[in-house]
Amino acid sequence: MEPWVRTDLATLKLEYHPREGFPDQNRVLAGMAGNWNSLVDFAAALLGALEAGVDPNGMERLAGVPASLAEGLVTAAEAAGRLVPDARAWCFERQLALALRGLEIEGQVGEGLGHGLVAILRVEK
Repeated sequence: MEPWVRTDLATLKLEYHPREGFPDQNRVLAGMAGNWNSLVDFAAALLGALEAGVDPNGMERLAGVPASLAEGLVTAAEAAGRLVPDARAWCFERQLALALRGLEIEGQVGEGLGHGLVAILRVEK
């Protein structure tokens, strides 16, 4: 989300390590990490297509990633191809950050994983 900052997209990739004894949680978190990585890979492919002069609309969409998030990246890629200095940093990467946040929000399943983890404690002396 930092304006005018370019990111090495490879540094955004997640490496999920499952914990023994939590099959349901591992399934959900591994799926979220896989979708996150797919979205980052898609963003890198879009940037590669732009550099090669390929229309990003013809690129294959991602399974498991909400269409609205992928479409937002395509739109940002198209805009980045027309905008002034460093549209990648100003426009495209900000849209990628929003898409990744959206993926996290839309991927919540209400099992107390990620930002849904809450604890209520009562301390008595």
